[in-house]
Amino acid sequence: MTELPRQPAPPLGATDPAVVPPSDDFEAWPVPDAAPDAGGMVRFAGVVLALAGFAHIVAGVVALTEPARLQARTAALPVHVGYTTWGWVHLVLGVLAVGAGFGVVVGNRLAAVVAVVLALVSAVVNIVFLKAEPGWGVLMIALDVLVIWGVTAQAPPPRPEH
Repeated sequence: MTELPRQPAPPLGATDPAVVPPSDDFEAWPVPDAAPDAGGMVRFAGVVLALAGFAHIVAGVVALTEPARLQARTAALPVHVGYTTWGWVHLVLGVLAVGAGFGVVVGNRLAAVVAVVLALVSAVVNIVFLKAEPGWGVLMIALDVLVIWGVTAQAPPPRPEH
């Protein structure tokens, strides 16, 4: 007796090619997908912005209460205003940065735009204030660049409107 060669078993879940699957003319309304998560970098940038905001608040309080601790005379700074004015600039910028940082952490897109603008303004303020606090200013500029990169390079694309 001659045995027929055995055919390999089809993989699990495979269908018989001779059987045509039933067609369904029903098409559901398109449901927009959720925006892809940008990962931890955007949230990290929000935390860094909030911490930089706290640092601005500290710098503002120091400029307002103990201006003698700062290294340069106000006449040596590129913008000739007193340390009281610089203190208020740092204080307001810090409060706004803390708020925007928390907004970025929770995923608010408007807060992300505000965060980039505030990081840019913070970098400019720290460049101008560099003679008064050189080490601190360089650190703050580096943090501002990190925030701008983290929010813009890792942000999810906008969802298409249907």
